[in-house]
Amino acid sequence: MGKVRKRRKSSSKQEDQIPNVADSGEGVFSLDSLLEVRENEKRKNQYDFSDGNNSDVMEADIPKMPDQTLERDGSIFSFCDFSYPMRVFDIINRDQSYDIHCIPELTQPQWMMMLNCLDFVEPSQTLLFSLFQELIRKRQQYIGDIILKYASNFPQNSINYTIWFDFLKEAAISCEQLSVYLLALAKPHIFMENSDYHSNSRNAELAILFIASLITPQTMFCKPFLEILSNFTTFMQITDFSQDEIDFIVNSTVELLHDQPIASISYLISYFPFTQNTCVILGQISTILALQYLGFSENFDLHFLCSNIGKIKSLCDSFSNDEIIQASAVLALAERAISCGIVKKSIFQEDLQIFIEGLQFNISNPNFHETLMIRIREQLHITRTQAELILTNHFKVTQK
Repeated sequence: MGKVRKRRKSSSKQEDQIPNVADSGEGVFSLDSLLEVRENEKRKNQYDFSDGNNSDVMEADIPKMPDQTLERDGSIFSFCDFSYPMRVFDIINRDQSYDIHCIPELTQPQWMMMLNCLDFVEPSQTLLFSLFQELIRKRQQYIGDIILKYASNFPQNSINYTIWFDFLKEAAISCEQLSVYLLALAKPHIFMENSDYHSNSRNAELAILFIASLITPQTMFCKPFLEILSNFTTFMQITDFSQDEIDFIVNSTVELLHDQPIASISYLISYFPFTQNTCVILGQISTILALQYLGFSENFDLHFLCSNIGKIKSLCDSFSNDEIIQASAVLALAERAISCGIVKKSIFQEDLQIFIEGLQFNISNPNFHETLMIRIREQLHITRTQAELILTNHFKVTQK
């Protein structure tokens, strides 16, 4: 018998998946050994068709994106893990009705079609909602993957928004990581027109649901998050919001962020789409939050923010780390608000000059050599420098 070619060494994970038939000595390619390999592969590829009631599922089997980090803004926030803001469902305030949707369970033949011939399964709301039920009950990643692939074949105006919303809420309550799969299929125009009596406010509701996912690390690091981000960006670009809807989105987002750790500001600024259409909403959110962190409760406009940015000095001089982090949030939000003001043409040369003057101070905190103080000092310098560059390049003002 000729020499057996040496196989490349693989990791232990790979060895669990690929039978090492080449190391079994003579007759490695005998009929018996190949049949044994095939049986092992079949056993590993079997799926659970049970109702899931007898198995204790401690956590959802939802993997995170491998070694993938998304760039965030230059604030001094460290990574912070916190939960999905369930308050979003109180804000939207829809009647809970998912318990009365009579959705049948998938039969085993239907499961086999979904697993093996998904490309040939016609789009069906009933089958899709049955998959939602299976995902919530079993908490398995492969079901979420099937949902996304199956939903990609659905045409526009083909999914009932009310039922989708009810399942999204149930998924978020069951396990916040499950909700990413339902949000990831929420492409623009996928929902039926006039499929519920809330249709007039649906666009604003969808925006808030996207934002809630945007500011949650648990969902942000799940695999479908990039699909959610893409859907949200497209949705915000093509949707014409009424003034009432803009006010609802702005006020609801501010309310959500006040219930979250301040580190969530970093995710909002980093991942909220920055476009001509979204600057109205993002600028208002950033201005209101920055002024609230400075201690104001009214006069939430960009001119007032520029005139009072100097009050950030008291936060920078604080002995409290929380207030120093709050100062970092103010800088990041003010920077975003000014950028939106440039796009909307709602900020003037005088506003920017006052803003720059307000940031020209020395930090008198005796602990400024500590890491946190060094970082806030650097952020302060970068924010002021960027404002000076805008003044020079956009307003053509020469700095002295």
